[in-house]
Amino acid sequence: MPTLPPDLILPPRPSLLQDWPALPADLFFLREGKVWLWLAEGGSLESLPVAVEGEQVLSYRVTKDQRFILYVTDAGKLYAFDRAQWQHTFIPTAGRLIDARGIYFDVSPDIRSLVYLAWDVRPTAETITESLGFGTVLAIELSTLRKPQRMVGFCSATEQAACGGVYLAPNGNLVAYEDGAGLWLSALDNPTPRLASSSTETESWRFKDWSPDSRWLILERQNEQGTLIGLLNGVTGSIFPITAIPCGEDCRLELSWGTQNLWISTDTSQQGCLYQIQPPVGNMPLTITYQTCALGPWALHPVSPLACPSGGVAFVHHGCGDDCPGPAPGLYLLESAENVRPIALLDDKEGYTLWTADGAAFLYLNTGGQALRLGLTDGSGFWDVSRPLAGAHAFYWSALLPPNE
Repeated sequence: MPTLPPDLILPPRPSLLQDWPALPADLFFLREGKVWLWLAEGGSLESLPVAVEGEQVLSYRVTKDQRFILYVTDAGKLYAFDRAQWQHTFIPTAGRLIDARGIYFDVSPDIRSLVYLAWDVRPTAETITESLGFGTVLAIELSTLRKPQRMVGFCSATEQAACGGVYLAPNGNLVAYEDGAGLWLSALDNPTPRLASSSTETESWRFKDWSPDSRWLILERQNEQGTLIGLLNGVTGSIFPITAIPCGEDCRLELSWGTQNLWISTDTSQQGCLYQIQPPVGNMPLTITYQTCALGPWALHPVSPLACPSGGVAFVHHGCGDDCPGPAPGLYLLESAENVRPIALLDDKEGYTLWTADGAAFLYLNTGGQALRLGLTDGSGFWDVSRPLAGAHAFYWSALLPPNE
């Protein structure tokens, strides 16, 4: 049987949520076709209005300062809601925003620009397109909505790869998107797309994430051997495959960027591992600076890693089953090679965690995206939120801004 780890930060069992306690950050989510907000100061939930009564919100983004909520409704319209003025602004767009392959849009951290994928839009009438799907990536200056929109890129699907994705870098300038040709990079200040990685019939790199400094793109490649992660230098175009991290068939691979390095978790039914990666710097090659595949003498099964400001990593340990000894399923904090602290226990053994950026709070969800547990890692609260947050989805923790922003 799993063992109860010593020095547990939170109680072994969560308490029922009686009210809406204070949190380290605002928690946004969708429910009943609206954007809802669990305010950091606590007290109650806030439901944000929709511009047109009866329309349902399908997708949303929150600006860095949390003042504006940009959202797309089932009518195919894009709006910006100003929480300070409590008013909506309709944002004119080209083509279609909604497609079975996805709704793609994002807003820059300075709230000056919005980029989106306009489905079925050609840059020119002469542009040759495939019938499998195409669209144009456009940029809007939010301060002057009547100003002509700028083309950032064009994507066209093939039988091997779909058209989709508008991935705006943290610097608010670089834009990545994908199509049948491969992975493209463009920029809002110089919208000249370049093919960063080509697709082939057998394998291709796909976008997974940006590094916080916008220098690196994390790529993922699937083939018969499993999953491979690589780092793409956005300036030089060089790709550095991380071949030393095995992730074969039925392997789950996740990652989290720290201030200077990258944490990667892998997990299979037999065993999982945690790796700390130092990207290439100057003449120094990519290096695995730390790895572990065990909690003491027991097999590790990590998911949902979070690179902590302290340099360690928080993660969910799924455990190895009811009839297996070793640490119980739960959330753990790897502070150093010799020190692993248990944060909370879990009775669900397959879900994942959405962390705040600093790891001060977590929301644990099952594989279907239903919220089950919410906890504060300083030990001050651990709640069962399955009923209060029933029907909620698309959760998002607000960004934590420095005091001078």
